[in-house]
Amino acid sequence: MQTEQELLEQFKKENINLYRLTEFIETENKIKLDGIEELIRFAHDNNINNMFYFYYYLKGYGLLIDEQVINKFHLDNEMLTILKDEIMEYNIKISKQDYSKPVGVILYCMYDGMMLEVEDNECIVGVDIETPEDACKRIIDSHLEEIALFKEKQKNNALEERKKLAEQILNDKEFHKCTNVSLRTAYANKFIRKNDVNRKLFMKDSGEWYDIPINDFIELLWREYKEISKEPIITILRKEDLI
Repeated sequence: MQTEQELLEQFKKENINLYRLTEFIETENKIKLDGIEELIRFAHDNNINNMFYFYYYLKGYGLLIDEQVINKFHLDNEMLTILKDEIMEYNIKISKQDYSKPVGVILYCMYDGMMLEVEDNECIVGVDIETPEDACKRIIDSHLEEIALFKEKQKNNALEERKKLAEQILNDKEFHKCTNVSLRTAYANKFIRKNDVNRKLFMKDSGEWYDIPINDFIELLWREYKEISKEPIITILRKEDLI
């Protein structure tokens, strides 16, 4: 991308006056031309000798991988332990860039009620600029195997702890009194949803379920409790029944 001085000199040689704008021109009636040379050729063919230009800049804070970006990818605290070093490295690199230099220029030419424009946005900041979402995805993709192993371990740990929880609930007299769905839902809220340790056995920090919702788990336990609590049926046989 040309510097502003180079751009002005190029158009001066073509006998075209350039006027600097302070903001983008927003319009629906616009045509994009393929490069500056095409714009100059169009100007000569149509006797146009006045145009406008606008240099734009990046804002570093908009390129950081922040909490909002992390939430888009549903990264819980455990997964962040795998990715945090690279995310921090990326954010430091972004924050150290010189954002006083423009990264693009748009040239405008008005003709017959239409706005013709050409954009040149070759980056001159010194690094490849990517959106924070693209950067975050790139970092995640580079750790897919590690993340998969971590998730599997996390799930297995949750299943083991859930077995202990199930045993505790099956022996809980308060649970035995939950004879309808409403009571069991209230029990689940008290014993699991409002208990940080127990809730994490079913729900990740991102809000996703591991494999079974809490209410379904409670209902399965209730059916199991009903099965194991059935009194054995004793049949009294008469003597004549044995003959």
